Amino acid sequence: MRTTFYRALLHLYPASFRREYGGEMVALFAMRSRQATGIMPTVVLWSGTLVEVLGNAVAAHWDILRQDLRYTVRTLARSPGFAITAILVTALGVGANTAAFSVADFVLIRPLPFPEPDRLVNLWERPPGYRMELSPPNYRDWKAMSNSFEAMGAFHGEAANLVGQGEPERVTGVAATADLLPLLGVSPALGRVFTAEEERSGADGTVVLSDGLWRRSFGGDSGVLGRRVLMDGNPRVIIGVMPGAFHFPNRSVAFWIPMPLSQQNSPERDDNWFQAVARLKRGVTLQQARAEMSVIAAQLERRYPRENEKVGALVNGLREELSTQSRLLLVALCGASVCVL
Repeated sequence: MRTTFYRALLHLYPASFRREYGGEMVALFAMRSRQATGIMPTVVLWSGTLVEVLGNAVAAHWDILRQDLRYTVRTLARSPGFAITAILVTALGVGANTAAFSVADFVLIRPLPFPEPDRLVNLWERPPGYRMELSPPNYRDWKAMSNSFEAMGAFHGEAANLVGQGEPERVTGVAATADLLPLLGVSPALGRVFTAEEERSGADGTVVLSDGLWRRSFGGDSGVLGRRVLMDGNPRVIIGVMPGAFHFPNRSVAFWIPMPLSQQNSPERDDNWFQAVARLKRGVTLQQARAEMSVIAAQLERRYPRENEKVGALVNGLREELSTQSRLLLVALCGASVCVL
């Protein structure tokens, strides 16, 4: 039993060292083991053996590594062209592999930065052969007629000249319904988000800043709440700042403002410019939501045969918004970088 355990300990040594000296070391240990009778001699035997094996194993590995390094240096010094090529190819492979994996991890593996992201979906109108944004009337009907969603919000892109302090700045952002930011489940780092009351005509203009815009234009001042800024000449009050990790719908968005009710109540059913996001109710699957939205789309087609002719509904998880072709390109990129490496 003692000898068997000692043989296992010898696997700490390099394989070449074990082949050359392993037999002698086992025989020597067996002799010492026979001489160690009683508790104290056994304790002394194993204490000395463990210290000896661990210390000598590290020394043996270091000696082999040192020899390999010396041999490698001599070999590369004799062929500097080959050495430079090998270093460059290795560096290219490591760099490409790291970059490809970072992109793939961010897009395909890493969870979305929202609470329960699997319940978040994008909604699209689906005429034959393609998809497009929702019209305001269809958005209102989908929201009123559906039962699969805990909340639904709409938004569209917005750009403005911001005058707050320092030089004016052209920034891109989002005009959104009051439902949008709460359904994403991320609380502001400072202040609050806008409410339905602030969508009404005549309400004071408000704005929520991204962390990047807050730090860049306002120096990360925690007293920024309540400050008035001009956006395209219209006064707005800063009511909140989102966390640094929050980017929606993309990283270029610098602010969020309430979408006016006049836009939400637009009657044009064939004017498609709303992007919609919803959160599934707990217990409702994506397939169930798709089935319900297909029924609702068919009902609206019968009700509005001219504007909604052959217009279906598409429900995609936020993660699924990456197309199959893009996924294949990422996988191919990872494969190519591994081959280079």
